[in-house]
Amino acid sequence: MRENWETAPVDETWIEEAKKTAELIEPPKSLSPEAVTERLKRDGIRPEQKPVRRYRYLAQAAVLFLFLLLGGGSLWLFRQFGGAQKGAEDSKIETEAAMEMARAAVPEEGQSIPGGYQAAASYEEIHDYLKRQRMVSEWNAFAEGGFKGDEDGFRNEEMEMAEAPAAGEDLGGSQYDTAAKSEMMPEAEEAADAGEWVAGQGYSQTNTQVKGIDEADLVKTDGKYLYVVYSGADFAGRVHIIEANGGKMQEVSKTEPVTEGIYRDYDSVLEIYVDGDTMTVLMDCVDEDAGSYTVTAVYDIRDRKTPKLVGVLSQDGSYESSRKNGSYVYVFTSKYAEVQPESDWENDWGYLPYTKFGPIACEDIYYSPETQTERMLIVTALDTRSPETFTDQKAVFSSGDTMYVSKHAIYTAETIYGGEKSQTELFKLSYREGKLEAQGSKRFLGWLNNQFSMDEYDGHLRLVATVDDYRSGHQVNSLYVMDEALNIVGSIHDLAPDERIYSARFMGDVGYFVTFRETDPLFSADLSDPEHPKIMGELKITGFSSYLHGYSGNQLLGIGEEINPRTGEREGLKLSMFDTEDPYHVTEEDKEILTEYQGSAALSNHKAVLIDTDKNLFGFLAYGYEWGADVEEYCDYVLYSYDKEWGFTRRVAIPLSWEELSDGYGSELRGVYIGDTLYLAGFTDGVRAYSMRSGEEVGRLKLN
Repeated sequence: MRENWETAPVDETWIEEAKKTAELIEPPKSLSPEAVTERLKRDGIRPEQKPVRRYRYLAQAAVLFLFLLLGGGSLWLFRQFGGAQKGAEDSKIETEAAMEMARAAVPEEGQSIPGGYQAAASYEEIHDYLKRQRMVSEWNAFAEGGFKGDEDGFRNEEMEMAEAPAAGEDLGGSQYDTAAKSEMMPEAEEAADAGEWVAGQGYSQTNTQVKGIDEADLVKTDGKYLYVVYSGADFAGRVHIIEANGGKMQEVSKTEPVTEGIYRDYDSVLEIYVDGDTMTVLMDCVDEDAGSYTVTAVYDIRDRKTPKLVGVLSQDGSYESSRKNGSYVYVFTSKYAEVQPESDWENDWGYLPYTKFGPIACEDIYYSPETQTERMLIVTALDTRSPETFTDQKAVFSSGDTMYVSKHAIYTAETIYGGEKSQTELFKLSYREGKLEAQGSKRFLGWLNNQFSMDEYDGHLRLVATVDDYRSGHQVNSLYVMDEALNIVGSIHDLAPDERIYSARFMGDVGYFVTFRETDPLFSADLSDPEHPKIMGELKITGFSSYLHGYSGNQLLGIGEEINPRTGEREGLKLSMFDTEDPYHVTEEDKEILTEYQGSAALSNHKAVLIDTDKNLFGFLAYGYEWGADVEEYCDYVLYSYDKEWGFTRRVAIPLSWEELSDGYGSELRGVYIGDTLYLAGFTDGVRAYSMRSGEEVGRLKLN
């Protein structure tokens, strides 16, 4: 019996037209003659399998890809081959939609183009959009993956791509002799007047990007109490409220599950906010179908011994991030919205974004026909003073996971793959007192390193991006300045060829960013004229900074790694203090190479850094390895201060054990201080307190 695709009529016109561009398309490696031959040799023929059937599937794969080369009939063929019995007119419509997505415009250098986002007019429109997304994603997986025949036909085989080593990646030990300055560094006692912190005063706060915009974290303090997220043996996190008492800690209360149902005991706290007598708790919870959703619980903690639950709000999706501005909390979750190809929108409501109060209104759901994704970002706003309901909610179909929140807007960035160069889709929501308003989207060349690659200042958004040229295999970097409508009004291009951006920090009218390949150029850019930004300086030093932080006066702290310029091998963690008094001639005022440490969570998570520039203090967990018959792992929590004369001074180094850390590698360890006492949370057994002068342990509290 012949298959449908063998007997169906073929439109010759699109074949002739597509032949003109077929030579530009490179077939997937999985369909090369060599790959198909190798697969046949490798897999052989199972005894229960019909030999002709196995071969036929491989042959069909090759034929199918031939039609992909020939153009517009590919999606039609896929539907027929998969057994779909839709009419020719439906196939034509789906084909044109897929081709239109593939023809999406590409921005030119220094240009941002509309991203194509629009508000949905109906739920049916969203359902149709998702059906197209499912079809295209299945087709892409089919075309790009390997093929392996089974009794049911084609099965996509996952391809594991080994990530190329980053520039300067560790390739082994080093014999490079780094100049030590230990004999020049004073002991902590000798340096009492050289970079000493302000003793006995204040308490730390979460290290955030934007002043006045709080970020949730695992530990908070108000100067008297510690608020600690702790997951015990059941991995169900709770918030423990602890009276600090100068290290003589005492637990006064803890939160309990807030949902009902059979999975109530699995309610797990992720992050928290504390503002005066109000505590906001962000939780991962499980519904009756064992699906995950996010809960925001608000507590009145005027009586710390008996926190009072005053509001519980829920929304679809896994928790991504959040921000707090004033009394308003903005929560971001992600959900994959899938529909079955033959489902009916009126009977299949699982694809919609829900909150506690039902599906989000269709006019508050945004999508772009030119973007292929089934992932939606759900944004809610609530007032912690009246947490009975959300003040607003929106949903955006986007795969973006880089979020920056200024005092006025929320930006989510999605890297777009495909085409000749890397691109980013940027979506903007303005907000004010709990109300959200979509401002549109734009697409530009390049991809963003993290949230610090964006900064809003005086009505303009400044960004630094790395542009990958897929055809040439080269990279360059660009700086963009956008107006409120996300139009690029000023830009600089072709910076640091064949390097990528590792860190960035914008400080008023000046932007600083680090690129790296063999040396670390620290660029300083004048952004005072948004339409005419210019590079003021380029400081080349060894190694690179993964995190930049404005320190005291005209100083910029860098935390990163030192790299041997001759061999490219890593030499350990590196602290740099840059003098930025003259942005045209930035200098590395001092550096400290921590050769005993090879890594730190501080390199990738700014909230893992304890920093208070007024107290002249910063700290983080650092880890290293000793190679011998066995590999010995070790880690210390280190505290530093800085002085122009003496440079960096290590105040304490508190030895810890990997086995004691709750996540096994220290990404959840947090340090906070009250007065002269350092508190570390993120252990398997609870919280510990240390003297910041001696590093001596002065208290330990076991949690359960």
